[in-house]
Amino acid sequence: MTAANGQAGMRLYGGLSAMTNESAILDPSGPSVGYHAGADLRLNDGDMFFLLGGRFTNVGFTTNDDIYVTDKPSLQMINTRIGLGFKLFHLTNFVTIRAKLLGSIDYVFNTPLTRDNTAAGFEAFRAVNSTASAVGGLGVSLGSITIDLEYGYGLFNMISQNKETKPTHLSLSAGFFF
Repeated sequence: MTAANGQAGMRLYGGLSAMTNESAILDPSGPSVGYHAGADLRLNDGDMFFLLGGRFTNVGFTTNDDIYVTDKPSLQMINTRIGLGFKLFHLTNFVTIRAKLLGSIDYVFNTPLTRDNTAAGFEAFRAVNSTASAVGGLGVSLGSITIDLEYGYGLFNMISQNKETKPTHLSLSAGFFF
C-alpha cells in the first residue's frame, strides 16, 4: 500500500498571507495581511518532484490617506508557480516533512494605489507593476492533509524606479492532496 503523500497528484489549499517591503510610503504601518487560495500539481512521485501551480492572493494595504485616494486599497494578484519539491523525512507511512523551492511570477490585476494627483513629491509612483519572487517553503503531510509555511523574496520592484518596493511575503496554508 502506497501512502497518499508519496504519489503524484494535486493539492488544493488556502490560508493567510502577509506581504511587506522596505518602503515606509507603501507600508507605513507594517505588513499587509490577507488570504490566498490555490492549487499545485505534483508532476512526479518519489523523494523529489516537480511542482506546477497557481494561486490567487489578496492583501490589504495600510496607507496614508493624504497620499492615496482609496480608503482601504487591496492588492490582488495571480501567482503562477513552478519548481521542485523534496521529501526530507518520512516519519511514518502517513507523516512526511517536505521542502520546496519555487519561482513565482506575480501578476497584479488591479491598481490598488491610485495616486492623488495633488500630493506633491509622488510623481515617480505609478501603478503597481507585476513582479516575480523566489519562494522557499517547509511543509508536513498528514496522509492527504497538508500544512505549509512559505517565504517569498521579491526579485523586481512593485513600483517603477523605486528599489525599496521589492515585496517579501510569508504565507501559511492548509490543504488537501488528491
